[in-house]
This record gives sequence, structure tokens and C-alpha cells, in this order.
Amino acid sequence: MKKLANMSKKELIAKLKEVSSRVTDKNLKDMVAYTLKKIEESTRNVTKDDLVTLLSDLLTNEPLPIENNAKKEEPKKAKIKAKKEAKKAEKEEPKKDTKKAEKDAKKDVKKSKKEVKKEVKKIFPEELGIKDTNFKLDLDIESIKQLKKLVEEDNKEIIFAFYWTKRHLKQYYNSYDIRGITAKEKVKEFPNDLDLCMPLYISEDNKVIYVISIYTEVIYQIIPEELKVFKDETESLRFCNSIEYNLYIAE
Repeated sequence: MKKLANMSKKELIAKLKEVSSRVTDKNLKDMVAYTLKKIEESTRNVTKDDLVTLLSDLLTNEPLPIENNAKKEEPKKAKIKAKKEAKKAEKEEPKKDTKKAEKDAKKDVKKSKKEVKKEVKKIFPEELGIKDTNFKLDLDIESIKQLKKLVEEDNKEIIFAFYWTKRHLKQYYNSYDIRGITAKEKVKEFPNDLDLCMPLYISEDNKVIYVISIYTEVIYQIIPEELKVFKDETESLRFCNSIEYNLYIAE
């Protein structure tokens, strides 16, 4: 197999598309989706180094084929022995116990599924505490006009929270800080993986909002359609240039 570093950019993109359907890790899935979207817009949006790094992560985390795993984990002799022991246990175990075991197993599966659902952590919490102010997640605002009224007429404090994990920052730092504002000291992570921003400017014709990071002073540009709320499997969120984000209003 040809080494990733020796592949052309075109070959790397083809390889990424090939392995994308086999990705199971959520963070890796998000990264792949984001990268492929950037490539669709223009292949210049992603460098060869970005593709090599991402593919390395994907191939490292990719499970081995079932056949290979079986060969490594169960030699032929062990398989034969296991089959004999299974048959022996089957003869010795009463049928009632087998049925009971099946019922217990089904209960355990249902219980584990419920526990997994409970353990799914949302990207955006219902509330954010910033200094002495409590901000609550808002999913009602879907237009710049609504936002402008809250800021200029109602004097409400609003926070924009953009989702950037350590992995996102490592892989797409040039996309995060296009202007090189943090070139001397790159940020490695944000508290709770959220880059918190404040409104900087809202255009008079309601065509664009500029918000600035309270951590890095990097500026985001939000257009009207990017205020629309989408429902994910676990929560509701918005997208700005393919980056997940949400709004919070001071209580």
C-alpha cells in the first residue's frame, strides 16, 4: 500500500471518501464531514498536510476486518476446544435455565441502551455562567432583525458559543484564525470546547453580524440563513460556515 505522505492530493481526497463510510467515532465523523464540505467548495480550502493528518487518525482508529481479528484472537485449536466446551455445557444446562439466561440477557441489553442514552453529553449546555451573569440557551431567534431588537432596543447581553474541540483546532487552525491574530501564541483548547463571542457589529440592512471571541479576538461573520436552528439526534444547533454554534441570552 502506498504511503499517505507519498500520495498526491487527489489520491488523498479519494482515499478520504473511500474510508469515510467506515468511521464510527463521532469527533472523527464531524471532522470528515467538515473536510469533505470544504473540499466540495474548493480543494484549496484543505492542504495536503491536513489530509495526511486526518487520514492517519482515521486509519489508526479504523477497526481491523472481522476475519483478521478472528485469526489473531482465536487460533484453530482454541476454536475446536471452545466448540467442544460449548456443546458440553449445552447438554449439562437445563432448558429452563437457558430461557432464563436469554431473558436476563435481553434485560441487560435494554438497560445498557438506556444507560448509553443517558450518558450522551450535549455539546451546548442549557445554561452558561460567565463571571456573575447566567446565560440561557435560546433557540427562538432565527433572524438578524430579532437579534438586533434584543441587543439595541432591549439592551440584552448575548453570547455566541462556537464548538471547537482540541482535535478541530489541531486539524483546522488555519481555518479558525485565517488572519493570524493568534500566530504568536496559538490557542490549544477552549473551556468546554466552546469559543465564546460577543456581538461586535450588526449591519443596518440586516445582512450580516460580526462577533468577536472573548478569548482570542478572532472574528466570525454570520449571515441570515446561518441563524436557522437545526435538530440533531441529541440536540438543536446552528451552523456558521459549517461550524456548530448556538446563542445564549443573559437572564
